Amino acid sequence: MPEVKWRRSSLRLPEYDYADFGAVFVTICTHHRQALFGTVTRGEVSLSPPGIAVQNAWNALPSRFAHIELDEFIIMPDHLHGILLTGTSQSSQTRPVMLGDVINAFKNMVIAAWRYGVRDEDWPRYHDHLWQRAFYDHVISDERDLNAIREYILGNPVRWEQNRRGYM
Repeated sequence: MPEVKWRRSSLRLPEYDYADFGAVFVTICTHHRQALFGTVTRGEVSLSPPGIAVQNAWNALPSRFAHIELDEFIIMPDHLHGILLTGTSQSSQTRPVMLGDVINAFKNMVIAAWRYGVRDEDWPRYHDHLWQRAFYDHVISDERDLNAIREYILGNPVRWEQNRRGYM
């Protein structure tokens, strides 16, 4: 009987070099959309201690990856939206760091902080996994696209509440 190998198709844009200078919009969701990072009230996000750990890990990315900068981002109860500016400095790294490496490092930093939080600060345990396996990314094409995505990110808390009330 032949061996069956399962291969998931990549969600990355095949012809785009994510190590080049540019801007990328990313969305990273919790597994099964578990609302673990805080609450939204009157269009304002209040982060839980785990949500603060997510914020700290996101803010630490430029110190870990010299070639990126952070732009607008928001942490919602069950996901994060952010804009990463890539290729922003000449790095002495022998190979460019790929977007997947950055996101995996971010996810792992949060998981490590979560383990300490569960052990030392009575954080809730997440069910099964903390993160969805994949993440969404969109290569930002120009200034107009960048500004539209920034507005989308900033308006996310209001849309969150509207969607919970059945509005669209």
